[in-house]
Amino acid sequence: EPGKRVGNILSSGIASEQFLKTRVLDLECIFRPQLPETLSKLNNLKYLSIRWTYLEELPLCICKLLELETLDLKHTCINYIPSSIWKLKKLKKLYLPQNFRSKLEGKPRGNANETLHTLWGVFLYGNYPLLGYLQNLKSLQKLKLAFQLNGSEQELQNTLARKIVQLEQLHSLTLKSVDETGEPENLKLIEMANLVNLSSLRLFGRLDQPLDANLLPINLTDLTLSASRLSVDPMPVLQNLSMLKLLCFYGDSYIEKRMVCAPESFEQLQVLRFWNLEMLEEWDVMEGAMPRLMEFEVRSCIRLAVPTGLKHLKTIRIIKLRKMPNQFVHNTHSLVNVEMPLVIVDRYDH
Repeated sequence: EPGKRVGNILSSGIASEQFLKTRVLDLECIFRPQLPETLSKLNNLKYLSIRWTYLEELPLCICKLLELETLDLKHTCINYIPSSIWKLKKLKKLYLPQNFRSKLEGKPRGNANETLHTLWGVFLYGNYPLLGYLQNLKSLQKLKLAFQLNGSEQELQNTLARKIVQLEQLHSLTLKSVDETGEPENLKLIEMANLVNLSSLRLFGRLDQPLDANLLPINLTDLTLSASRLSVDPMPVLQNLSMLKLLCFYGDSYIEKRMVCAPESFEQLQVLRFWNLEMLEEWDVMEGAMPRLMEFEVRSCIRLAVPTGLKHLKTIRIIKLRKMPNQFVHNTHSLVNVEMPLVIVDRYDH
């Protein structure tokens, strides 16, 4: 079996001292590799990935790899990360298996607060230790966390918001609010205007208020909304984000019939995606809007009429259509083939 064979190879390689200078160990997609205790002798190891291995427990020998800088546990079945993980004082990037709601115990020690740059896949629920020290991770640049906050939910979200806005080095932030079954829950829109380094923002959950430009980071280049259930056209607000290059509206992020992009709006936008916006019927693109748009993707927007304003988008080079009605595909071909060179990806259900 592959997991056992890998364990034997590692054991013999370490025993013979052939592997002692190893700096990178990538075991991705090896089913449940049996990591030997002697793995802790790899004193030069900087990078360890056990992604997609389906391991159910974190081997304790990993917590003895004191030179480790990157630990990737994505897509494993590990639901408990012991506090001994923070013995890895040089750890810069920690990726957790968010789908298994892993509980990260303890808190960073010593200079770990200043070393950690990436914390990906944390799941907050109940009395979670991370809520007590998140604001201390001053060097954090990339944060992805989901949460299921019961009881005094509003106060806990307020606490989380206060912690996040203190992370002034954040470049990328993903927030996901779910219930016990993983379905979207209410998500408080955090005041992030002072996070001037934040360029990428992804939000999953029902927003408790319409979008407000005064709450959003002014230097955003990448914004993704999912399950937001916005009932007010967000385009007039989002057009104020002058640096925006990628804008994605995913399932149930907008639940009204019409969107309008005004002249001279979204001057830097290059990619726009509409996925699973079941109520959207009209996207009105006025002349002069999105002068740099290169890619438009629409998927499963079954009521959407072909936006005639596409002919105004002179820079567009690719339109991706997925699971769209045949008539929409036909009308898009008819509208744009004469007007501009592009590629249309036809992947739709009949």
